Amino acid sequence: MLTKKRYNNLSLYRIVAAILVLQFHIFFVCYPENIAGSIYLSKFVQGLTALSGFMLSQKIILNVKGFYSIKFRKALIPALIIILSVTFWNLIWMFISQDFNFFQHFVGYRAYNGRLLIQFGNYYYIFYLLFCYLITPLLQKSKIGGFFIFLVAAFVETSVSKWIAPLYIVSAYILGYYIGKVAYRSYTGKYRWTDLIHFSISLTATILTIIYSIKLSALPSTTTILIGVNALYTLFGVFSMLAFLMLFKFCNSLPEIRIDKLSYMFFLFNQIFMVGATDITKVMSNPFEMNVVVLLLVTVFSIIFYYLYKRIESQATKKKKIIITNKDIELQNRKIVVESR
Repeated sequence: MLTKKRYNNLSLYRIVAAILVLQFHIFFVCYPENIAGSIYLSKFVQGLTALSGFMLSQKIILNVKGFYSIKFRKALIPALIIILSVTFWNLIWMFISQDFNFFQHFVGYRAYNGRLLIQFGNYYYIFYLLFCYLITPLLQKSKIGGFFIFLVAAFVETSVSKWIAPLYIVSAYILGYYIGKVAYRSYTGKYRWTDLIHFSISLTATILTIIYSIKLSALPSTTTILIGVNALYTLFGVFSMLAFLMLFKFCNSLPEIRIDKLSYMFFLFNQIFMVGATDITKVMSNPFEMNVVVLLLVTVFSIIFYYLYKRIESQATKKKKIIITNKDIELQNRKIVVESR
């Protein structure tokens, strides 16, 4: 899999969007009132997913198995490390609190309406992400096949509207992928006069998705309305991402930004400090204090666990290299023995 140059506007969007999604969860979980408009912060998940497709559209996958191995490892290992760490803390807290209902330490309740929440409730997104990685080689292989996959993904994601709101995450990924195929250089290269057109279209589309999603939300709730509203939410995520990339394209002339590597860790810690035995908000009554403390804790622990993961990954890679080297030496020695005979 060949890699391309890193662009600062892409990196900046990843970290900003990750923080905005975290802010949505803080509003959603901790605030005793429903914050108007906060739902749009959650749609930066779709923006981040579209950006993943946008970026992967520029990679040439020469080794599909290797691509899957790298992507799955990066998605699953950090999540597993955090799940094990939080579970271990929940176990300790069970004995400290003398509350031996172990599973109760994994859950909490929304301040606004008492809705049941789970510490790792947002991890459902990982399955969406892995599926997006699975279809990427197929998108690269065939345009017609990619279009068919998009139609199937949109149909399946719409079908769930019978039970829950459709999120259109896979659809957003495929949209981002093909936008990248067509216009990647427009959003990463030097400014040109045509960029004003791209920016105007993206910004106008973003504003229109907000206006019409609000209008649809005000109508009596039906399955059709639910589908329409969530389709508009997804388009908001995609078009706002494109508008952001165009607006901040000037950052690409600055030294390379690396903090976006924490964005996935931000996602993994989104609900941890607001739900279950790791919930620190239950000792605070001021929503603003909760906001600040959760943001700080997520930032600190994201940094700590990012470097912990990198350490584990580097040790595993080093061990793998040693095993390969020893095997090569053994094969070489056998070759020498055979040739000497």
